[in-house]
Amino acid sequence: MRYPHATSPYLQLRNSGYYFRYIIPVRLRPFVERRELKYSLRTRNKNTAKHRAARLAALLHEVFHTMDSRELTPKRIRELVHKELGLWMRNHKEWELDLPPCAPEESERLALAHEHMAQQYRQAIATRDFSIVEETALSLLSEQDITVPDTLLNPLAIQPEGSEEILKLYRRVARELSDAKAYFFDALAERNRGITGYSIVSPLTGSAIDTDAAPLLSALWESYSHSKQVKGEWKEATRCGQNATYNELIGVIGDVPANEVNRDSILSFLEALQQLPKGSLKRYKGKSVGELLDMDIAMQDRRSSRTVSEALGRISSFFKWCHKQEQAIPTNPTDGISFSSRSIHRDPFTATDIEKLFYSQEYKERSHRKSWQFWMPLLALYTGARQNELAQLTLKDIIEVDGIPAIDINDTELGQSIKTDAGFRQVPIHEALIAAGFLDYVSTLRSKGGDRLFPDLTRGTRRWGQAVSQWWNREDEHSKGYMVKCGVDKAGGRKVFHSFRNTVITQLLREARIPLNEVQFLVGHETSLMGATGNYYRGSFNDSVGVIKQLDFGLDHLFLQGHWKSYT
Repeated sequence: MRYPHATSPYLQLRNSGYYFRYIIPVRLRPFVERRELKYSLRTRNKNTAKHRAARLAALLHEVFHTMDSRELTPKRIRELVHKELGLWMRNHKEWELDLPPCAPEESERLALAHEHMAQQYRQAIATRDFSIVEETALSLLSEQDITVPDTLLNPLAIQPEGSEEILKLYRRVARELSDAKAYFFDALAERNRGITGYSIVSPLTGSAIDTDAAPLLSALWESYSHSKQVKGEWKEATRCGQNATYNELIGVIGDVPANEVNRDSILSFLEALQQLPKGSLKRYKGKSVGELLDMDIAMQDRRSSRTVSEALGRISSFFKWCHKQEQAIPTNPTDGISFSSRSIHRDPFTATDIEKLFYSQEYKERSHRKSWQFWMPLLALYTGARQNELAQLTLKDIIEVDGIPAIDINDTELGQSIKTDAGFRQVPIHEALIAAGFLDYVSTLRSKGGDRLFPDLTRGTRRWGQAVSQWWNREDEHSKGYMVKCGVDKAGGRKVFHSFRNTVITQLLREARIPLNEVQFLVGHETSLMGATGNYYRGSFNDSVGVIKQLDFGLDHLFLQGHWKSYT
């Protein structure tokens, strides 16, 4: 017997020696009531541990394969055969369209032939000789990853011990298929005799058979995605996020006809999402959804409840469109399903944090590897702008308003996006940025025929700020993020690059006592917090000129003069 290669995740080294570790497949965890199995291999020798782990892995593989087989309950078998019966009926309905006209005598002859076929399948049930459906039964079982050995169907062969269960399973499937085939040919005989309008109800489940096949999820998604883009409802970042969620949905439930998706399908999808890792973690890149679900993803690497809730919102909108607009499904399978999301509060940076971030070795020794790594933290500290708003800037976005240098935050260029309508604004450039050489940096790039403010920043799959997040927050032991290297405590994920925005807002509201509407105008916040008065005066660029001057964090940036030249 060939054993699986016993490396991670089977082996785990501890102080007392090697341990065997086996992650239980997600679909079987409800039955085992455990996530993983751990056993001491009672050795400190790696080769011995590998051999023992391989034997254990092979044994458990067989056990769980048997459990998988037992999952094929009589009810599940009836559902699968019902599905096959529906497929036969739909295929024959299409095939009828290609048949030429025939005389009544010919129709009667076909009806008698169909009745004869139906009788043969009933005879198979009576005699328990299912050779007539053997090929179909084996194929159906194979689709469920269940293999029936050839010797098992040979009554003269010596059967191995423990084969009774699999043989009983095969016979149950074959019997249901024979019953379905008998019904199928009876229905065809009635069609040949011109009997129409009969109710096509499965004798297996008692439910109606849909003879009009519903479109596959992939076909509906293509139409849905196209309509959203044509109407301009999806920006590029939105489209990427929507497609990512759809691909994960297909990875969990498969590309099935839309009317086969039910409440249990959606719940399975949500359960799977909670097992998947965050999209920003490189070590999980390139793996399929199935491969990721079979891995033991550490809790800190898993997706937040907010991310799962957003995914539910996306597929809810999709199935609502399928139901209401396309009328491809009778009901929306996501109706009544909700997922609680904990909103993560972002903490502002303290004065100590800011000193660590801007008096770091990188700033003192000009050792930032990229221009954006030098400028992005400074811009965030003295504008309060969102990470992606800054990352997507072009040189055209550095403008003058009444002689005052400013940053024009807009979405006029391909690939740019603004979160809300309030996000379109001009932000005056702070004196600290000018003193650090920001305008000289811009002028130099323009003289070289440049286009982007950060030519060495690569756009991520969804947005321009993706690389910034990874550089700032990364927790990889061998390549720590900038904030971590500076010794700033992440506070359980409450301190991230977005904390600059909280820092600016806190400074202006609490320390400088700037009116709320002027702060909201500067940072591009909606005015919902202002109630009815939000419909009146919001603020102006002239207000922002005065507001931006109030941002003083006690930093001395004189030592940064001339550093910008290292990044052009």
